[in-house]
Order: sequence, then C-alpha cells, then structure tokens
Amino acid sequence: MNMRQSESSNTQLIQWEAHACLPLIPGQDMSSLKRYRDAGFHHVSVNVGMDMTPFDTVVRVIAGFRHWLTQHAEDFVLVGTMDDIYHAREHRKLAVSFDLEGSNMLLEDPAMVELFANLGVRQMLLTYNRDNSCAGGCHGAGSLGCAPRKYQASTHAKLLEFHCH
Repeated sequence: MNMRQSESSNTQLIQWEAHACLPLIPGQDMSSLKRYRDAGFHHVSVNVGMDMTPFDTVVRVIAGFRHWLTQHAEDFVLVGTMDDIYHAREHRKLAVSFDLEGSNMLLEDPAMVELFANLGVRQMLLTYNRDNSCAGGCHGAGSLGCAPRKYQASTHAKLLEFHCH
C-alpha cells in the first residue's frame, strides 16, 4: 500500500505489509524480508503459525525468529511499540512483528494474549478457515460465538489486534 501524506499532516506515513509468510521452521533465515525494506516498506508482520500448527512449533518458531532478528539488528527491529516502527523507518531498518492465524494457541486462556503480545505478536485472526473454540471459520459452521469477548480486554491492553476472517 502506498499512501500520500496530507500537506497539513505532521504524521509520518508508514508503509506496511500486514501478513508475510516464511517457512515455519525454528531458526529460519529471515533475510528474504530485506526485499520489503528495499521496496520502501517500514513494517512487516510475519506469520508464526495457524490453528493447524502445533503449539510447541509456534513457540519454537517465535523463539527462532526473535533470535534471528536480534542477530541482525543492523537491518531489523522487533516491534514493541509504534515508536519502534518510526525508529526503524528513521534508520532505514525494517520493523518486524508477528501474526497468528487462529486462536487455538491461546488454549482458551485470555492470559495467553499477554504472553504472545510480549513475544511480538501484534495481530491475530480469531479463526483460520476452520471452526475453533473462539469463532467459526469459512470452512466450518461459521457462527461467531461469545468467546471472543473474553479476550477483548487483554487485546486492547497489549497492542494486539484481533480480526475475524
């Protein structure tokens, strides 16, 4: 997405990719993300798992991605706040956050939202194609129940954005 800044606005525009995929392999080389920076993007959200991905794999992928990013701090910044994105933009680095497709990895526990937010997850789909305990997917019965409400306070407090898909 390329947007022009208003003449009257002082807000710095951010170009970002909302969902990029790498192989879900702990220790994966993430250098292919440089193409986003080279194309003028300031922030990219990288998928770290989906409802069908085993919980332990999701955690190991996040750990591996975080480790790789710290080893390549000259080019990348792990997003904790919006200021991290602006800082990355200012220093021609790429800000990176993580996203999850589905909420199975929350294990039906709202406290897990904070854990994943602390690990760098900034976006989460409530469901990914199939029904889960939180919501209905496009290949399932498709009913959105009351379960998402129990996660609302946690998501707002932790800079995490939930999406229905």
